[in-house]
Amino acid sequence: MTEQIILCIPTLTQYDLCIKEIRSAENGTVKPDKYIVIDNGGTFTKHLEGTDLSCFIIDKLDVINPEKNLGCAKSWNVFLKNYEGILIIANDDLTFEPDAIEHLIGCYKKEKDNPLTGMVTLHGMNANSHYCCFIVTPTALVNVGYFDETFYPAYYEDCDYDYRMRLADLSTVFAERGTYNHVGSATYKALTPEQLEQHHITFVKNRDYYEAKWGGEIYKETFITPFNGEFNK
Repeated sequence: MTEQIILCIPTLTQYDLCIKEIRSAENGTVKPDKYIVIDNGGTFTKHLEGTDLSCFIIDKLDVINPEKNLGCAKSWNVFLKNYEGILIIANDDLTFEPDAIEHLIGCYKKEKDNPLTGMVTLHGMNANSHYCCFIVTPTALVNVGYFDETFYPAYYEDCDYDYRMRLADLSTVFAERGTYNHVGSATYKALTPEQLEQHHITFVKNRDYYEAKWGGEIYKETFITPFNGEFNK
């Protein structure tokens, strides 16, 4: 049985960009079978209504409306824990080149059963973080698990997962072809001065948690189990 291709997008405020992203996926050489949007801000459906896109995707769109912002890690975990298929997890501020999803899926199918691959991703044209758009392999879910939801609402959850993959001797594989365009920090750029101050507090809190958890800053970690656990030798 062919696995469904599911594009999973958490969004908070960048609804117009999120809609452009879905439109770019619909215009691709390989279209997702399903879209799942976690609407952490509460008005995605309102923004989608009345657009030409709504009638094309209504039958394959699920919108999750949590009571409060789940944050990045928990949103990603909701996708991974509750849906089956090829789960493409993506930021809400990128657009796909026409053949991007086709090449991403091709790469995933080649790497899915590779015991050394934890994640597959695409190259970005103006940003190259593999957590902008990625697929977690079954190997990673078994050997690394899910994202740490203590990193809330965002920042360092990706660094944490990367380090845990390194501990498990797993790597990220980039598709040889296929790209996306990334606006980059769209939500950050829309913050008010008060929100920017809170953002800084959150960033520092998550950084401090990461360093306490792994015994050092990124790429200078000293622990091989969280918080220097009893099994750390």
